[in-house]
Amino acid sequence: MLVATIEIWPWGAEKLKYKIGEITLGNITAAGAVSTYEVRVQQDAYHEAGVAEICEEFLLRDQDRSAGPLTLIRDALAMAVPKLGDPVGKADDES
Repeated sequence: MLVATIEIWPWGAEKLKYKIGEITLGNITAAGAVSTYEVRVQQDAYHEAGVAEICEEFLLRDQDRSAGPLTLIRDALAMAVPKLGDPVGKADDES
């Protein structure tokens, strides 16, 4: 499982850090060149700045494992984070 934690470090101070989101990706297929992942993308709301909460779970299919973990994170975010002007939720209705 790949886990990416998103934190705020006020003024760069690690002792003041707090978590504002997380991305988890679990490979649900046998080892191979192409995999499918169970994905969860979570973002806390920050109403003062107009940031909406995101809590999406979906499958990310047919991912080329040789592309690396940052490509997985990018693709998960592309599915979970709405484009500017779109309603809150997944950018499309695919699961």
